[in-house]
Amino acid sequence: MDNRHYVRTDGIFITKSFSDAFEQPLETDTFIEEGGRHYNLAINDDRGLPKLKYVDGEMLDTTEEDLKPLIDALPVPEVEPTVKELKAEIDVMKIKQVEYEKRYSRTKRSSDSKRIVKG
Repeated sequence: MDNRHYVRTDGIFITKSFSDAFEQPLETDTFIEEGGRHYNLAINDDRGLPKLKYVDGEMLDTTEEDLKPLIDALPVPEVEPTVKELKAEIDVMKIKQVEYEKRYSRTKRSSDSKRIVKG
């Protein structure tokens, strides 16, 4: 017995493909063909973006132009600092610490010498 194969879209892009052997279609799902029990299209590319769209009764590959709004909406990945950059930061902090300690110890000595001890 053949099963019916369907796709689900978000209005443009195909977001799911399935066979009625495992799931009953929604009224908004689109019948594609009859076939075996399994119907699993590769619907996303290696970036997780849709590979297929359903337009005017046709399943089509998405174009970079189609994907541009989705790509533009992706968060910019945070770049982790390299070991070299971290070491440079540590070196700067060490220099600042030495400068602070010199300044603090000078200030403390000068304030100690200005104290007047009353007897």
